[in-house]
Amino acid sequence: MLRTLSLIGLITLGSQWARAQLLTEASQATAARDSLLQVAAATRLELAQQTSFVLKASNKRRSHVVRGYRYSTDTNSSEYKKRKVLVWQQRTIYRRNGRVQEKYTAYLHDRRILDERWLNDRPLWIRLNRPQDLKTSSSKSSQPGFAGLYVASGFLSWNAKKYLLPTALHPVAK
Repeated sequence: MLRTLSLIGLITLGSQWARAQLLTEASQATAARDSLLQVAAATRLELAQQTSFVLKASNKRRSHVVRGYRYSTDTNSSEYKKRKVLVWQQRTIYRRNGRVQEKYTAYLHDRRILDERWLNDRPLWIRLNRPQDLKTSSSKSSQPGFAGLYVASGFLSWNAKKYLLPTALHPVAK
């Protein structure tokens, strides 16, 4: 009995360990990275189409902040109120040494669904965790979605699979 329990334990431990391994095949890793970048770009476009923009430039004019707002009605109160809800924010900083840093954050029901950091038009890292449909999803929705993480050093996680990009596919930003 003890032998069978230990065998079952080893099998389940081995399956957990096998899931945590990195996939290093270049074609699969490239396809996963392209899918993550495509869904992130589609998320940005879809949210930008649903919102109104507000541009705020600092006095130094080296940084710009653009925010996207959506007006929603407050359903908790008996009065009809419209409130402005922040949906996304993009901050661009122009450094004196010529670098351009971008930070993009998107929200859905006060929860971050997309975080991006770019340096000179190259992604430093991208974190995505969004439902499939942004319009009809509620805050406690159980519908499947997209989840991914990309780091410029070559690590990629896309829909619960982990990948390692070859060094030629992830150039380091200088």
